[in-house]
Amino acid sequence: MLNLLPCWRKDTFTDCGSLLMIADFQTLNVRLSLQGFTVYWKAQCEIGPKKCNVKMKHCNDKCESKAYFSCDISRSTHDYYDFESYDPFGWVGCPFCIVGYWNDMLGGTVINCKNK
Repeated sequence: MLNLLPCWRKDTFTDCGSLLMIADFQTLNVRLSLQGFTVYWKAQCEIGPKKCNVKMKHCNDKCESKAYFSCDISRSTHDYYDFESYDPFGWVGCPFCIVGYWNDMLGGTVINCKNK
């Protein structure tokens, strides 16, 4: 994104996706008993203004571009569990739903060192 942004300009972008949280066999926890769940996420971000031709020690005193970014990330999970196929006699219990929503903020500086 930083390479596409003109100098001294700002921009916004959105990205989304999902991540399957699988069973964790090293620590026995809820994920192990449920065999995993899916977390959906959507990020709305701002980047810039992009500063160009800035010398920094991080880039061995070569010129670089850099810009601050901030993202508001919304996450959710909604999974239905019915153990009927694993437990035809109903010993495990009733089907149930897990629903969750939470937001995070993420920010920092992204830099692009020139190799010349």
